[in-house]
Amino acid sequence: MENFDDEFNDNFEDFNNDLDPVEKAKLQEIYEAEIENAMREAFQFIEEMGEDNWIKSNKVPITTSRKLTIVENMINWFADPIREEYEKAAKMKRILDKIKK
Repeated sequence: MENFDDEFNDNFEDFNNDLDPVEKAKLQEIYEAEIENAMREAFQFIEEMGEDNWIKSNKVPITTSRKLTIVENMINWFADPIREEYEKAAKMKRILDKIKK
């Protein structure tokens, strides 16, 4: 299976290099839309579940280190000057501090 993965990665890199700038821009736009959707859905999920419940939850088997990574990524995404969603970033920072306790 390792051979397949290496071959896939090599082919993907070749594929990416073969794209013209317009195709790359379209793919970047799709990527950014998917990231935005994921960040907003994750934020909504945490809001609906309640931050303390999400932190303590075992329903979604996520390790503490993975939760830290998720929350740090969300902080950076929401605090980006392009978005300026500082209230959401602040809420995620509060959650990050709780996880680190």
